[in-house]
Amino acid sequence: MALRAPTSTGYIPYKGYQTWYQIFGTLEGRTHRPLLVVHGGPGAGHNYMLTLQDLAYTHDIPVIMYDQVGCGNSTVLTNKDVGAGFWTMDLYLDEIEVVLAHLGVQDDYDILGNSFGGMLVAEHALRRPAGLKHLVISCSLATSQSWGVATQIWRDQLPDGGGAVMRKHELEGTMGSAEYAHWVNVFNERHECRVVPMPAYVARTFEMLDENPDAGTVMIGPTNVDMTGTLADWDVRPQLPTLSVPTLVYWGKYDVGQDICTKPFAELIPGARAYKFLQGSHMPHVEQRELHMQLVGDFLLDKQLPGSEEGVLEKLK
Repeated sequence: MALRAPTSTGYIPYKGYQTWYQIFGTLEGRTHRPLLVVHGGPGAGHNYMLTLQDLAYTHDIPVIMYDQVGCGNSTVLTNKDVGAGFWTMDLYLDEIEVVLAHLGVQDDYDILGNSFGGMLVAEHALRRPAGLKHLVISCSLATSQSWGVATQIWRDQLPDGGGAVMRKHELEGTMGSAEYAHWVNVFNERHECRVVPMPAYVARTFEMLDENPDAGTVMIGPTNVDMTGTLADWDVRPQLPTLSVPTLVYWGKYDVGQDICTKPFAELIPGARAYKFLQGSHMPHVEQRELHMQLVGDFLLDKQLPGSEEGVLEKLK
């Protein structure tokens, strides 16, 4: 299915900068509440999440996407511009609230976050916003330390000792080498997005992370396996049992984070529904696009969700 142009776009003032957004469908006279899509990174941009626009056409759900301040079509910022202390969870959490309020949907909306965006939407839900009606956590992590464990398991399974080669370059500070880039690409094709060749809109996200890595380096760390940044000790698990919003949790069989990272959301949030895409990795919305939209759209509209489908989808809860 081809990607479509947004119905509308705009900019929202935020902390003296500009947050860019786009809407698929219309907010005026809408039949269903809108979905706010929160991308990962931090700083990955909305591009790799563009397939979520399908929900505007398959389920008549208005879909709002935005670029987090500092990246993409929003004001691009580096540590040189704002200092390393600028990049915090509160920066991104407050931005979500500003976007919702600016568009006038803060009293009735759903939210979906992928990867780092899943961390954000979990924290957002814990702020108890009265207007939040459905929470969707996509391929995320409930504790930072689980990410390195899961990633290392996959890296150890790379052919020809690729994981050891990656670690060698990381220890020697030679991550700019062609050899390291090769193994990063191999890893990404296995565990980030298994559609080969990678769609241009997904590739653009990785390009943006390479072009401006400051937010991710500060908060996550310089590599994808060692969580050494300011979020190194982040752990939302103790608070999850206090959530009462209807929640859908999903991830891919080959996801970077595996069950280790994402499943705790399903286990700890009361009444959460959980699914694993058996042909997907970190981006089932790209890899199993039609099935993904059926699952998410039906959940948001409170329809009956599918059971397990052999080799395609596993219902976990």
